[in-house]
Amino acid sequence: MIILLNTRLVFAATLIPGGESIGIIVNYDGIVISGCYDFEYDGKLINPSDNDIKVGDIITAINQEKVSSSEELIEQISSSLKDSQNVTLTISRNQKVITRDIQVYYDASSNSFKTGLYIRDSLSGIGTVTFYDPSTLTYGALGHKMSDSDLESDVVIDAGQVFESFVVNVTRSYDNQPGEKIATIEKSHQLGIVNINSDFGVYGEYSNIFKSNTSTIEYRNNRVKTTESTRNKGNSI
Repeated sequence: MIILLNTRLVFAATLIPGGESIGIIVNYDGIVISGCYDFEYDGKLINPSDNDIKVGDIITAINQEKVSSSEELIEQISSSLKDSQNVTLTISRNQKVITRDIQVYYDASSNSFKTGLYIRDSLSGIGTVTFYDPSTLTYGALGHKMSDSDLESDVVIDAGQVFESFVVNVTRSYDNQPGEKIATIEKSHQLGIVNINSDFGVYGEYSNIFKSNTSTIEYRNNRVKTTESTRNKGNSI
């Protein structure tokens, strides 16, 4: 009599537990409009929101020239002002590509311009390393997705970098009020890159070793709380 058994090979990865504070900077897939403001031009009050410009719109091109950072956007607008006081934005909104024209005010005395836009191309925050794996030089951190709750649309966050971070202060928690840690991001000391930003955390590869820790763990669903991502209105242009 032959008895067939169903067998399945299982294994547990040996990981190094984290706990270290790290700075995380992730990049938007384009330049995000984070707000609009009024400015005066030719005796008129101008606001780009009057031209159907919305918070959460993602700028991908200026006058059909592709841009991927705030610096490229500013450079492209500056060069466009030689020919016109209007620029055409190529915008991604709700997974659709649209174009919108905005008026730009150029101030020759200060060699600067105004568009009425607040923009930003990245999101930064302080997190905690959950684990890292010396055999693959990979890590996991945060325990939840890094997102921008200030923006109305579901902005896609692309890859990024992780940096060394130092906690300088801690705010204690109270009833119905979570505490937070206040820390610096040492951009001069990059630890690795971000490959995945998911509902379960931030994952990537590291090139500089995190602080030494001789303990090991068998991987489980670890969730490490952290402070909210650092957000501001963005740079005005």
